Amino acid sequence: MEERYRLNPKQKRFAQEYVVDLNGTQAAIRAGYSEKTANEQAARLLANVSVQAIVQEAMQERDKRVEISQDKILLELSRIAFGDLRGVVAWNGRAIELKDSDSLSEDDAATVSEVAETAAGALKIKRYDKVKALELIMRHKGMLNDKLNLNLPPEAIGVATCEQKALAARERLLVLRAERGSQAIKDIENSTAEVEP
Repeated sequence: MEERYRLNPKQKRFAQEYVVDLNGTQAAIRAGYSEKTANEQAARLLANVSVQAIVQEAMQERDKRVEISQDKILLELSRIAFGDLRGVVAWNGRAIELKDSDSLSEDDAATVSEVAETAAGALKIKRYDKVKALELIMRHKGMLNDKLNLNLPPEAIGVATCEQKALAARERLLVLRAERGSQAIKDIENSTAEVEP
């Protein structure tokens, strides 16, 4: 795969090492770059189109090899997010009983992260974080967005600028002055009407 890209041996090695843990600085060090400049070298190498292409191809090949897909990841997250505790535990007014692992469905078993014995000899069960799984699914579906978009005009997100607030305040003041002026004129007219015979 790398033969069609014009990279020197260090650059090729960096691309191979980067796929291992996606840590650019460490990949640069393992590829033979200086520890002092590894961070800068990694940034430069990751901006290189040929390095990017090799990394992308290697990641795609790895995904095929280990059969990881977005569908598979979402399936596991949905098992955790929507799993019901009653699938692994039964309880009544006085007792809690863990269900036999052989009787658990694949979906129920996927929700369990740990089964252990306490110091008192009782069994405890720990499940994966349901809220975290829901959050990851929501992010994937575009339902959560923590990024601040500074390119939106303030009106688009319901925020008025200082200039807009000042203009609105001036307009309100003018309206109040006009209302007061017309009321003062009415008061004068009413008071003179009472004085005339």
